[in-house]
Formats: sequence, structure tokens, C-alpha cells
Amino acid sequence: MAHIFLSYLEEDAPFAYSTQKELEKAGFEVWIDPARAGYMDEIWHHGIDNAIGASFVMILILTPDSLQSAQVTYEWSFALGIGVPVIPVLFKEAQIPRRLLVLKCLDFTQNRAWDDLIELVKEAQANYNPDTIRISQEMKTIVDVPNVQEHRLIIDSGAGRVAYAMENSVITIGRDTTNNIVLDMPDISRHHVRLVHTLDGFTVEDLGSKNGTFLNDEPLKRVKLIASGDVIRLGEKLTIRYEVTSKPN
Repeated sequence: MAHIFLSYLEEDAPFAYSTQKELEKAGFEVWIDPARAGYMDEIWHHGIDNAIGASFVMILILTPDSLQSAQVTYEWSFALGIGVPVIPVLFKEAQIPRRLLVLKCLDFTQNRAWDDLIELVKEAQANYNPDTIRISQEMKTIVDVPNVQEHRLIIDSGAGRVAYAMENSVITIGRDTTNNIVLDMPDISRHHVRLVHTLDGFTVEDLGSKNGTFLNDEPLKRVKLIASGDVIRLGEKLTIRYEVTSKPN
């Protein structure tokens, strides 16, 4: 049975649990991640992807901090990319990205509009057809990559270099063929690293890889914002240089 996926930042967990309770009272099944603040390894990330793929709607709790979160940004961009509708719920005043402004956003900053939320969920459930949801190989641009700049990755395996244009807002790298960038090398994990374009720029996150990810030779232990010229190393040898240049007029 399809469920509701609840996307939120760990600091907003009390409100997320209240939302879960109201939806379950209305008869819906809600998928919520209770270990969100814990260690996020490759298995955890696969579980998140599977839970989103099995949902008929996502409820996205919006705050200034959640909009800066690489994980929350990934979740709603992944949902939209595979055809899962998203209902944004504004919990704290925040500047909503353009891609989310086209959706019907519920304002919970003053009043808890539970009835309105439940009606939107019922509408999404009525329109749900699992056959229409497919994993998109070309993720939609969710947090727009500025069109006045060119963002690219220079991938150096030691045997040669290749440039990759960063046209998607979520870019995954690893051995598995479902990644945006597939690297068939023994010290690269199936799902090794993920880059997400947020309001502040691209972030990089290790996905629980076996041989680690390094940013400018420092072990990557958490999500970090990257700047032009930064070098990401996967395992022992493969390096990825992030570059931003101005587009010619």
C-alpha cells in the first residue's frame, strides 16, 4: 500500500510527529524516518529512495534551515524527478525557491490548517497511479543552477581526464549504473558521493562509502558547501575538481 512520505529537518521533529499523528487519525499511512539525526550510510540512503518511490505524495516541512539542508533538498527534488507530488507546508517563515512556488503551499506559520492538508492528501491519493512513477535518468532542475555560469566537474582517474557539465541539481557518483556519473573502479562504492545544488551553491556529501571521500585532502564527515577550485577525492586515486566559470555573452 502506498504511503505519505514526510520530509523534514531533525530539529523540526516535534512538528513532524504532530503532522504524522493528524494524518494517521485521518486514516493515512505515513512514512517518517525516526533516525534522521543518526549516521546516514549507503543502506540508509537506499531506504530513503525506496520510501519516496513507494509514496503517493510527499509532505515537505519548510523552514529556513530545511531549505538549506542538502538531504531535504535531495528528497523533494528526487520526489519531483520521479513523479511523486509534493505538498509544501510552511512551518516557519522562509523564502520559498521558485521551483516550489508553482506548487500549492500551505501556510502553517499562524494556524494549523489540518483540514486543508488532509484534502490535498486525499486529492493526491485519488490521482495516484503507481504505473506513472518512473525513476528519471535526467533529474529535473529543482534549485536552479544559475544560467549565467557554467558549473563543471573535471574527473581525473590518473589515466585521463573528462569534463562533466553540472546541469542537474542533484548529481550522484558511484559504480552503480543508476548514478549520474558512473565510475567502474574497484575502490569506488556503488553509491559513493552526492552533490546537491542549494540556495548557497553546490554541497557534497559522502554516502557511507567504503573507502571514503576527501575534500581538499580532508576526510568528508558531513555535508559541506564547495567552492570553485575545490578538489574532491574518492578513495585513494580518483580526483574531481569543481569549477565555476562565467558563460560568454
